[in-house]
Amino acid sequence: MNTISGVVHITSAELQKVIGAPDYQIQFERFDSEDGLDGSANYWIPVPTVAMGLDGELWFSTNKGIFKIDPEKIARDRNSVAPPVFVNAVTSDGRRLPIVGEVKLPAKTESIQIDYTSPSLTMPGRVKFRYLLDGIDRDWQEAGTRRQAYYTNLPPGSYQFRVIASNSDGIWSQSGAMMKFNIAAAWYQTLWFKCFCAVMSIGVLWSFYVFRLARATAEINERLNERIKERERIARDLHDTLLQGFQGLMLHFQAAMNLMSKDHPAHSAMEKALGRADHVLLEGRESVRNLRFESLTNSDIAGEFELCAEECSHDGSVEFGISTIGSPRALQPIIRDDVLKIGREALLNAYKHSHASKIEVEITYAHSKFQIRVRDNGNGIDAKILESGRPGHWGLLGMRERANQIGGDLNIWNSPVAGVEIELTIPSKIAYRP
Repeated sequence: MNTISGVVHITSAELQKVIGAPDYQIQFERFDSEDGLDGSANYWIPVPTVAMGLDGELWFSTNKGIFKIDPEKIARDRNSVAPPVFVNAVTSDGRRLPIVGEVKLPAKTESIQIDYTSPSLTMPGRVKFRYLLDGIDRDWQEAGTRRQAYYTNLPPGSYQFRVIASNSDGIWSQSGAMMKFNIAAAWYQTLWFKCFCAVMSIGVLWSFYVFRLARATAEINERLNERIKERERIARDLHDTLLQGFQGLMLHFQAAMNLMSKDHPAHSAMEKALGRADHVLLEGRESVRNLRFESLTNSDIAGEFELCAEECSHDGSVEFGISTIGSPRALQPIIRDDVLKIGREALLNAYKHSHASKIEVEITYAHSKFQIRVRDNGNGIDAKILESGRPGHWGLLGMRERANQIGGDLNIWNSPVAGVEIELTIPSKIAYRP
């Protein structure tokens, strides 16, 4: 009879000797396949067979003999001590490295093998392991009895590897073993290289933006120059044909009137007609001068707004103010013309529809932009009118179209309590004369 950790092996001869004793009876409970044991029902005694004696011991019948197990002794012999764990080696891309402090791994490391072990003297083959790499593994990795951990293509940085073990009775160690290692960064993985790439990307984007802005500015200036040339051509044609012809007709009428006596009934009528013709001719010459952009002074922009305000305010009940920020600079002729038209339209709308008690105009000459603001403290603009304009009226739509044609940005802020503010902003490269 052999006894190992609570399991008794009884040979057939020993069992026969026990059964042959006259005063010895074995009382047991038989377990078979119906109780969940593996075996064939064709045999009288299923294999394996388990019987429980009156003393609580378990008897097993196998093809190797009969075994007896004492559960109480096995419980007393249970191993309650967790095995120690050690990390004994690190292999990087096939090169084995010693573990001294924090292990330094070279840049561009592709594969890592971490060897660990547990020097358990009780059933070392049944020791199981779990490991975790902080920052990479979300939970403990079940390694079973395997004593290596593998990682590939880890990014550069510092890591902490932890491993724990359990003995044959399932008792896990609490602290286990820990190892730190660091993977160096290649030159293209360093922080300064990433910052350099970020700066270069911003530089490329900025260069692209400047190029697009310069191209858009050149296109707008080209269109403005074409408009200037066309207006100058029209001015020359009007001066050389219409005005000159009109002047010739006036001379003929003057000669005819001189042949009449002052007492002639038609003399007075012709004199009045020639006076009116002089006034029309003067207005025509003024229009031709404006077409040729004979320069207005910068103060004339504010003066034009003041004149418009005087024409709109009949009874003086609306307080008007105008201010200039920055040093005035000469505007491109086309820009100046459209700025005046947009500003006049904003003022006309404010006086006519806002029912405001105060209207202000602000002109800004900044280094990066030219800007005008027209604001009032009236009752605002209806949302539908602000979106699509008043039926039969094209004021707001025309303002937006003019702003778009000269490369400006028109913004309108509307409030039924605070009134309306219209802002026109034009980049300096477009607005100012070189």
